[in-house]
Amino acid sequence: MEQGVIEGLIEEKVGPGWSAATYTHPGSRPNNEDSVGMAVDGERACFVLSDGLGGHSGGERASAVAVATALEYWRTHPLHPPRELLSGAVEAAHAAVRKAQKEGPQYSDMRTTIVMLTVAHHSAAWAHVGDSRLYLLSGGKIAAQTKDHSVPQFLVTNGELEPKDIRHHPDRSRLLGTLGNDEDLVYPSIKELGRPLAPDDRFLLCSDGLWEDVLEGDIERTVTSSNGPRAWLEAQVALVESVGREGRDNCTACAMWAGQPPKASA
Repeated sequence: MEQGVIEGLIEEKVGPGWSAATYTHPGSRPNNEDSVGMAVDGERACFVLSDGLGGHSGGERASAVAVATALEYWRTHPLHPPRELLSGAVEAAHAAVRKAQKEGPQYSDMRTTIVMLTVAHHSAAWAHVGDSRLYLLSGGKIAAQTKDHSVPQFLVTNGELEPKDIRHHPDRSRLLGTLGNDEDLVYPSIKELGRPLAPDDRFLLCSDGLWEDVLEGDIERTVTSSNGPRAWLEAQVALVESVGREGRDNCTACAMWAGQPPKASA
């Protein structure tokens, strides 16, 4: 697929030993309640994605506040260890969303998910709240993925549901964790890679508008056949569009490739 065919690809960045691309599109919805952003500071990088809830301007506002706040926290706390940094950033985003709820009645019920990846000095760590996901692929295979904070994932954990059935479960949208909830504190799931980044490590952050239609096998197949993060996102978005789902959800993703940046196509 030629670059630029898929509408909505908004940003690409290259850092020391990695390259990345982000994509967002409202799908067939009138509003895009997803937000995504990335930032670079020398050998450090941060990638954040949020999927807002609350309808219309509320979801848009919540996700935008969460991404902006998390990135700013990352920028201003460069010496924090990974777990402390991620926890602080997510807590700051939660507090910012709760504060923004007071800006008007249209925002009072807004909530948002968040998934965040940090890279520094050849290491990586990530955190999430809600059902926006992170996948780590190594050698073309999924090596790790986040577990949704949702009712269906709870049923999977209890052995009452198969993982493949999360996508179409009637309670799939019932989340057990969000930013902007009524609690003072938020409890993100945090994980460190635990080894140096390898040249074939690939990360995918995505909202449910992508992973609902792109299966794990599709993620592996498309990463193997792509020559960089942009092409990888385009291949996955093409799968989403091929489903042709009526009322298709907002679709947002961020792909980060470790190793040398891919060469530009001739």
